[in-house]
This record gives sequence, structure tokens and C-alpha cells, in this order.
Amino acid sequence: MNKFARKFGREFGAKKGFSLIEMLIAMAIFVLFTGVILTSYLGIVKALRNAEDYRILYSEARHVFDVITDTARNYKIDYGSGAFVNPVKNITFLSLDGGEKISFVYNEGAGLEMTETKCEACPGEKVSLYSEIKIKNFSFYVWPINDPFSYKNFEITNNFQPKVTFSAIFEKETATGQKYEMKLQTSVSLRNYN
Repeated sequence: MNKFARKFGREFGAKKGFSLIEMLIAMAIFVLFTGVILTSYLGIVKALRNAEDYRILYSEARHVFDVITDTARNYKIDYGSGAFVNPVKNITFLSLDGGEKISFVYNEGAGLEMTETKCEACPGEKVSLYSEIKIKNFSFYVWPINDPFSYKNFEITNNFQPKVTFSAIFEKETATGQKYEMKLQTSVSLRNYN
């Protein structure tokens, strides 16, 4: 047995393992490779978060514009208070029968508020159009600024379509404090005549 142990010991001792320098070099290469992979991964995660925040901003901004655009297309402008002075911060649309009224009011501090009134005697119901964004510089531009249908001798009334342009800057702040801004503008020719 002694012979076997000596033979085994020589063969085992003759085999070399990794030296300290080889181990340090292998660990350094592993750390560098892991660092590159981790940095790339964190960059991709950050880019995905930024894209998601921007998508939320665009989605909510488009929702606000879609509601206003649909209202403008299916209602008529309320020229009841007289001529508009562009840019307009408040605008009211009336249903074709005049019973329903939808008002959009913009205040710099409160943002954009939509109030829907179903009948003359009914109280207005405020509707929230957005939740995660801030609206800045919201403006309506109405053309023509005077009610074109109030003139008795207005011969081209049947061919006339008022136009409303909406313009706003939408802003979203991320959890890290980064702010995204998006400016949108669209014009709508009203389909319904007064």
C-alpha cells in the first residue's frame, strides 16, 4: 500500500494547477466582461423606460386631442358670447339641437378641464381627460372669430365650415426627475353647420 501511495502522490504532485497570476488574469477578464454586459443591460433598461415614458406622454396627449377633435366634429361652436379673440383659452361646443353643451377651459395652474352639460337645467359634469401628464400653453384658434351665420345676407352659409385649431405643450416628469415635452397641434373643420 505504501508503494501505491507514493506512486499516486508523485503523479498527483506532478500535475500542475493554475498559478496565482493565471487566476488573477482570468478573474480580471471575467470582471471586465461582466462589466460590459451589465453596462449594456442597464443602458437597454434605461432606454426602454424612457421609451415607455414617452409613449405614455404621447398616448395621453393624443387622447386629449382625440376627445376635443371628436367634439368639434360632432358639435357646433357656441358663438353666443360674441366674437372670439385668438388665442382662445375657453371654448364651448353645442349639440346640433342646442341641448347639450361641452366646454373646455384652460387655466395655467389647473390645466385643461372639460365640462359636459346634458341639458339647460342640469349641472355641468367635469370630465378628466388625462392623469399622468401636465398641459402647458393650451390654446384654441377659432376661424372665423365672429359668428358667420348671424348675418342676414350671408349667401354662402351652406358652404361655410368654421375651423378650430388646437395647440398645446404636453409634459411628463419621470420618477428620476427627467422631463419630456411634446408639442402637438391640429386643425378641425367643423362638419356641422349652425
